[in-house]
Amino acid sequence: MRDLERIRQIIEDVYVRDMYRVRGRGDFSPEFHEAFRVLVPQINGRTGLCGAVSWQTADILRSSNPKAIESTTQFDFPFIDVSGDAAVAKVIILDRTTPIYTDYVSLYRIDGEWKIVSKLFNAHLDGTR
Repeated sequence: MRDLERIRQIIEDVYVRDMYRVRGRGDFSPEFHEAFRVLVPQINGRTGLCGAVSWQTADILRSSNPKAIESTTQFDFPFIDVSGDAAVAKVIILDRTTPIYTDYVSLYRIDGEWKIVSKLFNAHLDGTR
């Protein structure tokens, strides 16, 4: 499978499922690197942080915008860019047509396998892109 196809599969089948479809999982899927980080900006007065994120923490972050995990949630993948062993994917999370988050997901090829290593995002608190 070509790199672009494999990365798209990981984003669609693993990232979207684990970040937005499943609550309270015990472990990350193996496609997430053990050092995976979410970079969190200041939102609603919460200070920024950069650290390891457990599923419990991910559930807390998602609870601030529950529309992100409803059955009506849609996902758009405007681009995936690959350069050697590094890649980034832009993922837009929508409640029907209203944007909720824009995620930028970084991946590295490690020992021949693509691994999700980090995520940074923008929360569309006002519903605009």
